[in-house]
This record gives sequence, C-alpha cells and structure tokens, in this order.
Amino acid sequence: MNEFALERYDVESFCRTMQPRLIGALIAQGNDQATAWDLSQEALARVVVAWKRVVAADSPEAYCFRMAFNLSTSRWRRRAAERRAVDRWRAGEQVAVEHPVTDSSRNADLHRALHRLSERDRRLVVLRYVAGLSVTETSQVLGMAPGTVKSASSRALDDLREWLTRMEQHS
Repeated sequence: MNEFALERYDVESFCRTMQPRLIGALIAQGNDQATAWDLSQEALARVVVAWKRVVAADSPEAYCFRMAFNLSTSRWRRRAAERRAVDRWRAGEQVAVEHPVTDSSRNADLHRALHRLSERDRRLVVLRYVAGLSVTETSQVLGMAPGTVKSASSRALDDLREWLTRMEQHS
C-alpha cells in the first residue's frame, strides 16, 4: 500500500468514526437533524482538506469538533442577521423564527433544559458529556483553561439538573 493510500484510509476511517459523534453533538447543541448532518459533512470535508494539520494537532477529535462548532456558530449568526434584515424590511411585522429542536425528539426535555443554559455552558456540557471529550480536548475546542472547563462544567451540570428537576415537577 503506498503512502497516499494509507493516508486516505486513515482520513476515511477518522471521518467515519467522527460523523455520528459530530451529528449527536450538533443536535445537542441545538441544531435540527438535517442541519447537524450538513454541518458534520462540511466539517469533515474541511478535515479532509486540512488532514495534515488535523493529525498533527494534539487531539484530532477536538480539532474536528471545533471546526463543526465554528460552522454552527457561523450559521446561527448568518440566520440571525437574515432575520434582522427581514424584520427591518417588514417594518414591524413579526417574523416567525424556527426553533431548531423539535418536540418530537426522544430527549425533548433534555434539549429544552440545555437551551436554558448559556451558549458557553451548553457547549461545555455537549462536548464533555454528549461528545465524550476529555477536559483537555474540551479546553482546546473552546479555548479555555482546563481548570475553567472543570469548574464551569460542574456549574453547568448543576444548572441542567435543576432545570430537569423543575420540568419533571411540572409534568
């Protein structure tokens, strides 16, 4: 097997392994399933293009999650700008904003509780406990010190438990 074939196999197996993890994390982050799939595909396409940088990173998985989350953030910002433009254009009309998480989701309560967290806390919970990244990998993705990841994750989990308890009491 030549060097290119081995390199291609490595990137392909990496992408196959990462895709379901990315989709799960992006859905938990607040994207619908179709958008999460699209964002994961875009992130993995970028992984292929930047493969030498990805494998040279301390954690290729963290590098990949960061790409996907950056794409998600860009999409949200773009959509927010589009909504503001439509609002200005309609001059006072209310614009319906699609909520990215559907109530038909098996974990609707968890998704609603996650969306009560700040974006930073939601990302911490998703990366640590949905995507299964280590403290170090999460700190690389979010650009935080590992100690900050630990303490902020703990507070975010406490807040999440509190919201889930409240939801359960109101059911």
